[in-house]
Amino acid sequence: MCRNERCKVNNYQEINEKAWDNVNESMVDHTTAISHGEYLLAQSGELKVSLAGVKMVPLEWFPDLKGLHVLALASGGGQQGPVFAAHGANVTVTDLSDRQLAAERMVAEREGYNIRMHFMFDPDFKKEDVLISRHSLPFNPMKDLSEEQRQQKIKEHMPLAFSHTLTEQIGGLIQAGFEITDIYEDCDGGGLFDKYMNSYV
Repeated sequence: MCRNERCKVNNYQEINEKAWDNVNESMVDHTTAISHGEYLLAQSGELKVSLAGVKMVPLEWFPDLKGLHVLALASGGGQQGPVFAAHGANVTVTDLSDRQLAAERMVAEREGYNIRMHFMFDPDFKKEDVLISRHSLPFNPMKDLSEEQRQQKIKEHMPLAFSHTLTEQIGGLIQAGFEITDIYEDCDGGGLFDKYMNSYV
């Protein structure tokens, strides 16, 4: 239990949880659960899953989902999990945001299926013309930001976001036993990064 400000800053998971809840309010288009009609379409065979609400995941990536165990990492919100469930998968969803998990639970209760959920970070960027890289990558806010900078992020309800090398992220998944058979990129759907790059992999 954190009882002082330094402890609270070091507890970045709690900070990011609150920040992502705040982000959910400001990114309605990207955090809205699927409708009952969309769920029925999925039950009838439609398989539309998006990472960031822009591009669809290639259909050839999916096997027959019926009876499979699907782990949805940082995927709360009632967007992807319900589609998998509608196709007969046993879905476990993890997310850092209570609000995202609440949306996941709402859809499951509305549609009458069971889903396992486990509690497990994008800030509302100002619309500027230029992105300035102030830090090298990979980036660890617990080491690369000053105490003052971390406190400012907390004050602005922004997450303490980490960046990783592909060796850490993809290599780490492979070492943990995941099989990666393909990859695609997606944009932020109107975010600041879209002018420069795809920000999702």
